[in-house]
Amino acid sequence: MPRRELSLREALEQWCDPALVERVRSEERQLSEYELNQTSRIQLTPLSERRQPTGTSWMVETDLTNWLAAWHALENDLRKRIGAGQFYVWGVQAKPLRLTRPELIPPAWAADMKFDFAVGAITVDEYRYTAIVCSLDPPLAEQAAEVVAVAQAAAEAAPAPSDAPQGTLREPSGRRGGRPGFPLQEMAAIARQRGRREPTNKSEARTLLTEFVQRFPERQPPSHRTVIGHVPKIYSEAKRLDRT
Repeated sequence: MPRRELSLREALEQWCDPALVERVRSEERQLSEYELNQTSRIQLTPLSERRQPTGTSWMVETDLTNWLAAWHALENDLRKRIGAGQFYVWGVQAKPLRLTRPELIPPAWAADMKFDFAVGAITVDEYRYTAIVCSLDPPLAEQAAEVVAVAQAAAEAAPAPSDAPQGTLREPSGRRGGRPGFPLQEMAAIARQRGRREPTNKSEARTLLTEFVQRFPERQPPSHRTVIGHVPKIYSEAKRLDRT
């Protein structure tokens, strides 16, 4: 039975278009190890299949154009398959926060994903995920709701013009409210005790989330982007608590 979970590199080689994978390998066979090592990209062929330099051939300027073009086509195929939900990508957030549990990387981010196949990592803007696992199995309903809530919370948030975050993910929302279980009361309590608010929703969310992880290490924290969308609600709740 085929494996249903693969590493990032394994998913690239086994779940992407075989013709594109072979194109990369074919171009690699025309190059020597010395030429291929001029970039940080991984190599999909064993050393025994690559061209061996003879005489002074290694001194000729290397042209990696065709190999890099083949790689770009293969990576774009990987992005399309992730974005289409053909398989799901999980990782542990290393930036902007260092978390410890894997989370589903939203498929909607696929077009902006940058891959590091050597270490099994994915970067999307300021977010970096490590320990990547690709799975054919769809996420559980609760896990999927977290990803949907990211878009919903961002779309529903109405930050003041002076602190509106740039590049906030926005998608149509078919339901009002965030994911059930968002720790609104805990976040509002943290906001009340801090006494001041960061200049942007993004930096405020990072501060709130860092404090939440420190206070509740046993609980699964919401994603940074989810908290960004909830910042206005958090402070509305904090003000309401102040009046009671």
